[in-house]
Amino acid sequence: MTMQAILASAALLTVVSSARTTRADVRAQFRGEAVFSVYRGAPTFGEGTSLTATQLREYEHFRIADIGIPPTLGANVGLDVVFDDRYIVPLLGLGGGLPLGKHAPVRTSVDGSMVEVRPSSAYVFAFDLIGFGVRMKERRWMFAATFRTSVVLAGMNARVSVGREADDVALFAASPALRTDVEACRRLNPDERICLFVAPKLYEHHWLGGVSLGLRWEYGS
Repeated sequence: MTMQAILASAALLTVVSSARTTRADVRAQFRGEAVFSVYRGAPTFGEGTSLTATQLREYEHFRIADIGIPPTLGANVGLDVVFDDRYIVPLLGLGGGLPLGKHAPVRTSVDGSMVEVRPSSAYVFAFDLIGFGVRMKERRWMFAATFRTSVVLAGMNARVSVGREADDVALFAASPALRTDVEACRRLNPDERICLFVAPKLYEHHWLGGVSLGLRWEYGS
């Protein structure tokens, strides 16, 4: 009877030890980054908004699809969850960018009205949603590849002319986005890393919408 009790206790300890060993290691990771972005093609400004009229006249469809976003410089912050020191699940993120340098106004037309678009007034906001990635470590180095989803808002100012009169309008465009993020990091201490990353925009307003690259700081082991 005593031997059976000893064996049962040993079996219980083995099960408990195994459960502790197989328990997932879940940790939070914070990131902040400075990012330079270039964009391919042009969003359709005005689509999906209530911008169908100015003080001068009404428009059945006020859409501008031939003016691109100039290169931007911005900053992003975000929160990720890391499982077993290998799998990355981006949870939330927020970022924005403004144009680099000055850009000459671009003239186009909408439904017979002349429109002067001002690319220097452009801005981009991104709200990062959930994603998935993997990472690996080699001594003080770490490498990771991640797919990230987000919602991107872009806008700029324009001036609409009808005859001798003119009216200022704000243009908007929104799009779901999907990008892949590849980074190489150097560990500064057990909790901090500095990284270089490149992030092709697989979809942003349209397929292959551009690319971002920059410098990232990460906090989390």
